[in-house]
Amino acid sequence: MGDVTTPPQDATADATNATDATDATGVPDAPDPFCGDGVIDEDDESCDLFNIGPRTCLDYGFSGGGQLTCTAQCTVDTASCIPETENCFDGIDNDGDSAIDCTDTDDCSAACVDSCSNFPILSPNGEVEITSDTTGRPALTDSTCSSAASGPELIFQYTADKDGILELRLDDEALLNVSIRTTCNDPGTEIVCHGDLVNQAVTNGEVLYVVIDGYNAGSFGAFTLTAETRVPTCGDDDHDPGEECDDGNVETGDGCDGICEVESSETADNNTTATATPYAGGFFVGQISPIGDVDVISVVLTETISSIVANVYDLNDGWCATRRLDSVLDVYDTDGVTILLTDDDGGDNLCSRAIVPELPPGTYYVAVRSLPGADNETFPYRVRINIDVCGDNIEGVGEECDDNNLIPDDGCSATCTDE
Repeated sequence: MGDVTTPPQDATADATNATDATDATGVPDAPDPFCGDGVIDEDDESCDLFNIGPRTCLDYGFSGGGQLTCTAQCTVDTASCIPETENCFDGIDNDGDSAIDCTDTDDCSAACVDSCSNFPILSPNGEVEITSDTTGRPALTDSTCSSAASGPELIFQYTADKDGILELRLDDEALLNVSIRTTCNDPGTEIVCHGDLVNQAVTNGEVLYVVIDGYNAGSFGAFTLTAETRVPTCGDDDHDPGEECDDGNVETGDGCDGICEVESSETADNNTTATATPYAGGFFVGQISPIGDVDVISVVLTETISSIVANVYDLNDGWCATRRLDSVLDVYDTDGVTILLTDDDGGDNLCSRAIVPELPPGTYYVAVRSLPGADNETFPYRVRINIDVCGDNIEGVGEECDDNNLIPDDGCSATCTDE
């Protein structure tokens, strides 16, 4: 048998076959995408030739305009985009030079020399949220709730557009505070100062200055200020100036009545152990006012061994969490003189909780007062006092154990402590 010669292949046919390759269904395969074909392959291309897609310079943080282009590697080029002029008061790197507000000395040096010669305007319309930064700003004025030498400050000018309440809420991690004054460069005109929340009555057309200040010289950084001007209404859950309380309703019997006055449990002159108000169970409602006031409640224990557990609460107005209620509890012995325990912030946020175990029968005294020097030294409050009786088979928070007896050497002592 002779040799079999393989016919030569047609190069043209090979090229055609490669182009017309089909998959199993007989449908021709699409050509592989490549950079430079004018079609954006979303897997590895952000643009292709003159095809930039729907994006503009604004999408890349350039609000001044300009035109995006595409590199030979099919990546977006922002070299022709125009950055925005730096805003020296918004805590944002507007011009893309990696410097923010007063740290951008090329653009903001003039705006950051004097807090009262170039200040931003705080709009009174509705609720507004402002982000900014006190880093690099001048430290030319102090607030009363700052230390003797406060940090850098930023001052806003505000003009009220109605009679109402200006509420300012400050959110920061830099130990800043917020205050209001009537003259920008005169700290002696300060009306109110607080760590993170201010409510101030304002009249239509009144011009005020809102100061964001560092507590001490090393306190500066980014913050968010939320401002709202509203007309106060009893029952709106905003405890405003002119209201003794506001728990979000106009019901009675819950400590705050239908006209936002405290439903007090106090008897007259209950500021000493000799004139204490007897505890009648449930919530005791009172007010620390004026500054320096102390409210004393007497508690009678009748069982062999008991524990006193006293908790201070706000009137459902959030004051424990917003530093407007900073209470102290003192628990006095039966002599009315000896303090058995003092607690400042053992309860909810800045509210107090006192637990005194292993007490024999007698009359004890629970006193409520404000922490001296607190941001707000007058406030309404509620106190609940629980009495845990040792030997009742209920392990209270002031007991380590309770085995339904007062017999020692059985694992739980006669004073309800573990053996």
